[in-house]
Amino acid sequence: MVIRDKTGFVFEKGQISSLAEELIKLMINDELRSEVGKNARSWVQENRTWKNVSAKFINAAFGEV
Repeated sequence: MVIRDKTGFVFEKGQISSLAEELIKLMINDELRSEVGKNARSWVQENRTWKNVSAKFINAAFGEV
């Protein structure tokens, strides 16, 4: 999942100029590129690792274990 301007960038389908703007932002801003990368990695580690996904499933199915 992309959180706008935090874990990635969103643009409308077919809007090449919008995509280009977002890519240019990342190309020219090292700090932004690094921050978005760190945020995205952190989000994946918190929400999409097998350990976390399975724990959420078990808690949803059986309650807190």
